[in-house]
Amino acid sequence: EVVQTHYTINKTNSNIHEIMEILPRRVAYEVRGETNPDGDEEINHLRNDSYFDIGVEVQLPLHGYLNLAGFVDTVDFSIPSELDMIEWLELNINMVNGMPVSTYLTIDFYDSNDNRIITLFKDEDGNPIAVAESAEVDDDGSIISTTLAQSTITLVDDQIANIENTEYLVIKARVTSYEADIPRNIKIFSSNELNTFIGIKLGINQVISFSDDD
Repeated sequence: EVVQTHYTINKTNSNIHEIMEILPRRVAYEVRGETNPDGDEEINHLRNDSYFDIGVEVQLPLHGYLNLAGFVDTVDFSIPSELDMIEWLELNINMVNGMPVSTYLTIDFYDSNDNRIITLFKDEDGNPIAVAESAEVDDDGSIISTTLAQSTITLVDDQIANIENTEYLVIKARVTSYEADIPRNIKIFSSNELNTFIGIKLGINQVISFSDDD
């Protein structure tokens, strides 16, 4: 016979919020066994195939809603030094959103001295632009499917010259959970991911001279 016991620990019956503040990396537990805990005067039998095995599974769901929470990532970046041959540069960004959040993005170009050169994905008021809508969620707040968002920005002439000395990009994302304005609770698990892929296309004008050796 296998016996399973479930306990739900929350902020009303424990100090779980204080425990989570220290960012625990492991859980240790101690078990004590007792025969006939109810005092029954019964004869117990132990056989050679009898065993006593203890297993513990801990689930720590992130359940709630987000309203413009943010994070930052840094990506190395470089373009060919022969800028005079480049007529246009196309920056393609693909985002695979496996999280129940919509993403508002800005991309800052920085030189080797950490000076910001140019910023992309801002509207006329300087606010970040939504580039990825939230993944769909079910009634329980868990995601049903991922969403794919594609964005393209084309730079020409002076814009290209401005990013000649770019060493890295700083990608700033602000996120809002699915229907956070209601608000509606969603669930985020460790398996949920938001992946960003950046590609570059170049338009090059190169004059090739042919000579007649005859």
